[in-house]
Amino acid sequence: MAFRAARTVDWQYQIHIVDEAGEIKETVGLLLGFGMAEAAFNAAAQTYSESTIELRQRARVLRTIRTGAYDHVTKTVAVVNPAQSLRPPETRRPPS
Repeated sequence: MAFRAARTVDWQYQIHIVDEAGEIKETVGLLLGFGMAEAAFNAAAQTYSESTIELRQRARVLRTIRTGAYDHVTKTVAVVNPAQSLRPPETRRPPS
């Protein structure tokens, strides 16, 4: 019987909660697709209060958002600074 190596997954997108120095405190998600990563990033922005959340594509920071305190009346998390505009990553198409 042949030796079978463990499967390695290279996560394309990561969602992290970082501190003021930019150090990762918690990893919220590891995803392969941009659409799912953006949806998870938006959900994390509505869930985690008083934190800085980053959406990364490997080492590159695509989007950063700072959230405020949780409001018990409206049951939402306030966004302190709005997210930067974000374009989806360019996809290379084969020449026609």
